[in-house]
Amino acid sequence: MKSFKHWYFQEVEETFGVIKVDELEKLSNWMMGDVNDIEDKKKAAVEKLRVNLLKYVNYWSEAEVGYYFLSPLLMLVEVQQEGYRGFWKRPLSIKKEEETASGIIDFMIARGTQLPKSPYFFINEFKPKSDGLVFNFSF
Repeated sequence: MKSFKHWYFQEVEETFGVIKVDELEKLSNWMMGDVNDIEDKKKAAVEKLRVNLLKYVNYWSEAEVGYYFLSPLLMLVEVQQEGYRGFWKRPLSIKKEEETASGIIDFMIARGTQLPKSPYFFINEFKPKSDGLVFNFSF
């Protein structure tokens, strides 16, 4: 068993059939949804988060990115619903035949109320870097 941090993308693709994609049609459609669907207050709040992220991302720690940007954004999109919610700093593993990858992920949206099951989406890392914020995530 190897921790997530010891896997190369190619190994993940070949072993688990998980591929990295640049764009997901459903996510893009949701992100570009009809602007009338979003309340004006929410649009203003998301814009403020975006501006603050661009302004401060190079100065924030990983914890501060979660506190000042991700948490408020997730509250605005109401990620906690009946039967699924967001989970922070939880173990996650994937097993296929003889190979297992595991680790503590930063954030995931998964079924479950107290214990995460069947993640829909997860962020393995979000770290500030000199050229911007780096997110490693999967669906």
